[in-house]
Amino acid sequence: MNTLPTPKPKLRIDATFVGPIMGLTAVLSGEKQNLVFATNGTGKSFLSRAFRVLDQNPKDLIPDDIVSEEGDVGTFAISEDNAELGRLELNTKGESMVSVDGNTIFHVFSSDYVEVELKRSNYELDGEITHEIILGKPNVELSEKQESLKEKQDQYLADATALMVFFKDGKETLKTNFGITASLSDYKALTKENLLSPIKAEPVELSVEAIKVQYEKLKSLPNGAEIDDQPSISDCLFDPTQAQAVLQKVVSPSVIEEQVKNKIAKTPDFFWVGLRAFEQDSAHCHFCTQELSGVAVSAIHLYQQYFADEEAKTQVEIASVSSVLLGLKRQIEKKKLALQQVDAKFNELKVFFPNHIKETLDTTQDQLDALLDEYENICDLLEEKSSNITKVQSVEWVPRLLVVQSAATGVIEANNKKIKSLRAKLAKVDDQRREFQRAACKAFDQEFRTQHKTALEAMDTLKAEGSALATEVEQLKQVSGDKVQARERVAQTFEELLGYMFGNKYTFDRERFVVQRNQTDMTRGGDRTLSDGEKSILGFCYYLAQTHLKVTRAEDYGKVFFVIDDPVSSVSFDYIYGISQVIKSLRIKDAELLFDSSSNPKPRILILTHNDYFYNLAGSNGIIKKDALFQLVDKKGRHELNNQRDFVSPHVSHMKEVIAVADAATPPDFQTANSIRCVLEGMWRFYKPDLKDLGAFVTFLSKDLGIEIKSMLILHNLSHGAKTYSDANFETDLLLASKEIVEVVKLIAPGQLNS
Repeated sequence: MNTLPTPKPKLRIDATFVGPIMGLTAVLSGEKQNLVFATNGTGKSFLSRAFRVLDQNPKDLIPDDIVSEEGDVGTFAISEDNAELGRLELNTKGESMVSVDGNTIFHVFSSDYVEVELKRSNYELDGEITHEIILGKPNVELSEKQESLKEKQDQYLADATALMVFFKDGKETLKTNFGITASLSDYKALTKENLLSPIKAEPVELSVEAIKVQYEKLKSLPNGAEIDDQPSISDCLFDPTQAQAVLQKVVSPSVIEEQVKNKIAKTPDFFWVGLRAFEQDSAHCHFCTQELSGVAVSAIHLYQQYFADEEAKTQVEIASVSSVLLGLKRQIEKKKLALQQVDAKFNELKVFFPNHIKETLDTTQDQLDALLDEYENICDLLEEKSSNITKVQSVEWVPRLLVVQSAATGVIEANNKKIKSLRAKLAKVDDQRREFQRAACKAFDQEFRTQHKTALEAMDTLKAEGSALATEVEQLKQVSGDKVQARERVAQTFEELLGYMFGNKYTFDRERFVVQRNQTDMTRGGDRTLSDGEKSILGFCYYLAQTHLKVTRAEDYGKVFFVIDDPVSSVSFDYIYGISQVIKSLRIKDAELLFDSSSNPKPRILILTHNDYFYNLAGSNGIIKKDALFQLVDKKGRHELNNQRDFVSPHVSHMKEVIAVADAATPPDFQTANSIRCVLEGMWRFYKPDLKDLGAFVTFLSKDLGIEIKSMLILHNLSHGAKTYSDANFETDLLLASKEIVEVVKLIAPGQLNS
């Protein structure tokens, strides 16, 4: 049975506010060697500087040299899949941070490297090297401890793998039962790393099962469930002023016969109605419509006399106050029912929210009953006053009434605050659902740790023992085995590379650490003897030789990550091939750098370049595999790394720009005119190189091929700087020009449009 190969970890670069790069998130290939091509001004050099910081981690780092002018903080990170190899946080106004993974050693070649290591010293090499490399030949004790360490590491890995099977199953069940999305922060925190870390689980009150019961209950909450405030009783409150006055009023008894007074007292309203009708029609009876006789008129005058008396006025006032109190009592009974309904609704809905389950509304029934009692007491006093109009009644009840009314109002106000809180929960049911989900995640973490406590403690013991053994192994490595002087290794590698690149023209005196020309010291110094291209080559050779200074033990060679920024600057074609061959043949064997085609492992290499010839040479000669070739592209500040399997050239980049504008996929900008002109010139040199200039080619297009370039003048102005001001919008003209050039390419070299 065939097994699928383990996928290689892919290199990833993330950057924000690094030079012209406002943002970059790009995944490269899983190959050990990757190459990135970039045109001038797209940010390659700034990426190189960021790598240089990971290499040197300088204390005198100046963030302003790397961070974009548009931001205060620039970030840069390089990873292999999820394993971060290095990270920068460069703060122009505060403290910066540099971190590098312990299993990675960055070694960066760039113009900055040449400046620091060679140019400042006039290309005289520093031979004062005391660095030593431990070859690490094993002894018996070291071998035994390494074997024991491996056993513990293997056992820990096996136990962790077995435990994670249960952990993963539990997480899936949790996710299903609670409808959790993978983006929930508490769910994302349920990781192997956190489970096996010494961090204690956050204590929780409820179990997962108990939380699930509440979660299911919340799911049954009716859609649109709501609750109103308890109704106000302001319309049920009694102003005691009038009652207080009438009860304390001193009234003399009327001179009207008691028989008449008693008769009126039984049905005073009846007599009031009759008297008001008599005022409108004094000749007829209001009830039987007959003419009134003398006796009837006399009786009516007697009734009028009674109601004009102070006693009668007081009785009317008592009746009025009593009527108000009667109405308030009926209103309170209605309020009691409404309040009970709100109370029941609150109790019905609070069970859906754990924070409110124990919450209760204060009783309003007792308060309203007390208020009714007060109103009843006032009515009794009014009745006594009516029976004995001359007696002053007590008003001690007034302050007590005010207290009772205030207490009833206060209870309702307090209850409505609780109702408001519950109503807010109802309006945010999704938030409550997430609270249940978060609580369930924390409860699951706690319960899993409890259920697997023995296994976790055993793993902690294994981890502690492994850590102690690892320390012992590292200490033994420091004193075990032979050592070699790094100076010898640097000299050996440097001499080999010089011979390969220059033959006998430049040689190296190992003893004095001096580069010679034709076996003779350069009396004028390297800076005034070497050409710019030779300086670049010498610097690159010295860079590779200095790899031996980056390591302390033999196994460190496998940790070196080579970042090479434009090693072919100012170099002629023959030397570009030599440098390419050196990169292709670079191998690592134990504590050695080899330059051959053996099966020894290749190191990790990332090459940055803007030299299209070098790029094409690297791709066509198998130095870098096709799927590891990329181009850094500026998308208006947001950058991309596009896989570029075929040859690259400025012509291709300009062609892509013109096609994108012609198809309206990209709006034209200040560079578009130059791209259009470059494509047109490319077509001229490709199709009619015999014509003396571009103008002749444009004339040829018009006369012989029937294609008229109407936009030639504006292309000349915008691409060659003849026009230094703008008094019009040229977007329409550039769109037309792009379409014209695409027609030229379509007729002369149609394959260019499909590349």
